Amino acid sequence: MVRETYFESSDYVPLVRRAMDQFRELEELTGERLLRRCGVLYLGDPGGAVMRGVGESADRHALAIERLDEGTLRRRFPMFAMPEGAQAIFEPGGGFVRPERCIRAWLRLAEGHGASIREGERVESIEEGAKSVVVETDAERYEAGAVIITAGAWTSQLLPRLGRLLRATRQPLAWIEPDAGANGAAGAGGAGDAVSCPVWFIEDGDRGPFYGVPTADDQDPPHGLKVARHVPGESIDPDAPRAEVTEHERRDLEDAMRRLVPGAAGRATAAATCLYTMTPDEHFIIDRAPERRRTFVACGFSGHGFKFAPVIGEILADLVQKGSTELPCGFLRASRF
Repeated sequence: MVRETYFESSDYVPLVRRAMDQFRELEELTGERLLRRCGVLYLGDPGGAVMRGVGESADRHALAIERLDEGTLRRRFPMFAMPEGAQAIFEPGGGFVRPERCIRAWLRLAEGHGASIREGERVESIEEGAKSVVVETDAERYEAGAVIITAGAWTSQLLPRLGRLLRATRQPLAWIEPDAGANGAAGAGGAGDAVSCPVWFIEDGDRGPFYGVPTADDQDPPHGLKVARHVPGESIDPDAPRAEVTEHERRDLEDAMRRLVPGAAGRATAAATCLYTMTPDEHFIIDRAPERRRTFVACGFSGHGFKFAPVIGEILADLVQKGSTELPCGFLRASRF
């Protein structure tokens, strides 16, 4: 999900705007469609942190949003139900990106610029010397002037000093195929398609926020609307076998669709689990590694980091090459803890 109305903190807005420019540049360089602007719909308590944060980001950075009453919501987006006492805000400039396609595109461009991509090697150790850093893997020994660690849930194993701040959690998600019904089925212009359906983020009482991404004509498998809850899950060892999505978890997501997005509800035809790497305040860490001079790290993305990937790369390149960056990311330094 890409959105500029950043309720987590309006400090993210300049960074996400920069990232959106970079995603568009990536599309121009590759000729691929990676970014879809179908809008983002928020539904929630008008006095709650999410809706207040959306409004604050919009006001501070002059972002275009629309506040929808229940009648307007029903006319514009009939697949959604307005929860009792909720407010609706629509950000027309939001949407979603295709993570796997973006990663493949970045790797191709990197190789074209001379990068060497090594896959399937497990890092055993990272040791700093006076003039270089040595990385030992189970296959080779590498030496360089600096190293950047973006190891997700495995960051704690490589940088134990950060380990106390990072918690890997298991997150279930599912793909819903909408039933053919009163409001139409998935497909071009159907209830669950990006032609008519926005990305959504809905506060669902004590169950936690529920979000979803619509279908699209160029979607890779699995097909259907991707849905999940944005809540800290159970803590896990990232190297341990990950439990499959349970029938209870599938039913929970199907039930949320029936209550909150009834016009695109249906059966979960596929499910998977992913990892969040949580920090205590759910904000990222982008910094020089603690007590190191030549090691830099980006981690703790807490389930909302991918949309920033290109600008985080730019920040890290600045830190390695210049020792600082002009991009406004000081609020993400590890020293805040």
